[in-house]
Amino acid sequence: MKQGRILLISILAGFGIVLADLYITRPPTPSSEIKPLYDRFYVSGQVQLSDFRSTQFRHFQTVIDLRPDGEAANQPSSSQVAAECRSRELRFFYVPVPHGKIPDSAVHALKSAIENSQGETLLYCRSGKRAVRTFCLAQASLPGGGSLVDILKIATDAGQSAEDLTPDIKERIAHRLQRPENKK
Repeated sequence: MKQGRILLISILAGFGIVLADLYITRPPTPSSEIKPLYDRFYVSGQVQLSDFRSTQFRHFQTVIDLRPDGEAANQPSSSQVAAECRSRELRFFYVPVPHGKIPDSAVHALKSAIENSQGETLLYCRSGKRAVRTFCLAQASLPGGGSLVDILKIATDAGQSAEDLTPDIKERIAHRLQRPENKK
């Protein structure tokens, strides 16, 4: 009976060691799904510092944080994410976008971040929704940005909706097309 217990304990201990080894040596899974957004841009929900060890994060050269600091207790601050990006030689931009109406200042800041980003770029917020919607408005403002249909498709393909932004997108496209540098 005693030998049976020792054998059972030994088997369970061995199984525990194998599981621990798998957990320690396997790269972590990102805390949020990463979805393609447009061209070299991707979107996800909240990034955790441990996500940077994930194989999915290895191809990014730029990270853009659109979530204001302090929205949730489990959220790393923008300065913590910026430090993690610096340690990995990644570009980092902080463009906080509050809930509700997306401010013009956030759209302009994201437009600038997009223009100054390098390589594969990850945008994130709590769920990805604000990141996608702000990206759509920035896309409408960029020289060479897409049409209304193209921009709305970007949102849909990323699992979000931007239909309610149609008037703002149309206005930004019209303004973009009226700029002297866009007339030939």
